[in-house]
Amino acid sequence: MKSSYMNRLLTPNSHEVHLRHANHYAAVLRQTNELYLQGGAAIVNGLELFEVEWLNIRAGQAWAVNHTDTEDGALLCRDYPYVGAYYLNLRQHPRESLSWLEPAVVVAHRLKDQRRECDILGNLGLAYAAIGDTRRAIEWFEQSLVLARSIEDRYSESYALGNLGNAYYRLGDLHRAAVFYEQTLQIARERSDRIGESATLGNLGNIHFEMGETNQAIEFYEQHVSIARDTGDKVGAGNALGNLGNAWTALGDLSRAISFYEQRLAIAREIGDRQGEATGSWNLGEAYEKQGNIVRAIELMQICVDFENEIAHIDAERDSAKVAELRAQLSSQEDKRG
Repeated sequence: MKSSYMNRLLTPNSHEVHLRHANHYAAVLRQTNELYLQGGAAIVNGLELFEVEWLNIRAGQAWAVNHTDTEDGALLCRDYPYVGAYYLNLRQHPRESLSWLEPAVVVAHRLKDQRRECDILGNLGLAYAAIGDTRRAIEWFEQSLVLARSIEDRYSESYALGNLGNAYYRLGDLHRAAVFYEQTLQIARERSDRIGESATLGNLGNIHFEMGETNQAIEFYEQHVSIARDTGDKVGAGNALGNLGNAWTALGDLSRAISFYEQRLAIAREIGDRQGEATGSWNLGEAYEKQGNIVRAIELMQICVDFENEIAHIDAERDSAKVAELRAQLSSQEDKRG
């Protein structure tokens, strides 16, 4: 029986063979990042490459983590989570992300690579935010911000400020979130960072939405989606479209809301954004529930519940209960018709 290429790579062999393999797939991962940054159709091409090589990429990273006592292994352990950050954020299980990032930040600190350490600290915060541990996420974002300012890295500073804004927004502290967003917007415009600017405009829209200023929120969301489309930022465009769906739902225009949610969901599926697909499915499901289409609502909301259970998200139990209520409601309606 022939062993697979993957199995052969994982059997004991020379350091040089494994190192060449790990270096090669780190380069492949970097190539996917470059495709993402090109925007447009290149994002889908990058995703396809990522999916094809994912097992080999994992093998290369695993070897690096187990060889941080060597210079080559340490450098690769530090680099793997960074060089493919965009698709890793989209496709990697958050708890797997933590298993990559935690040894990487230790290595970056040991190597005194403060810029890479700053980036990894921010991504650790994002991984904790993805599983719903917002307080822990804030700790990492704060460390990233302190380090960014100490090395005068304005891009990383802006990134950390935006992440802190998102975290406090999730905690319901709108005033503190808005302060962070305003600082982020100032830096983005100072640096002519249009993607950062558009994301922050969307975040400020969220603040207005939560304050009940829905029409003002829509103005911010429309600016967000416009810049995101101009720059080929599909993730940003998807987020903006989802927020527009939320706003029109609040205004009672479910037909328009569903149109935006459908567009948001289509983008998430196109680029393999499972978190975006889960959120978009839930919101679209709620819109259908309001329209009385319980069957479609259950189908969509279950997609979100399945994803939350998979990543052990803290909202999984609550959302599972909501879907169970809808199933009971549907069963009751069917019994009455019967």
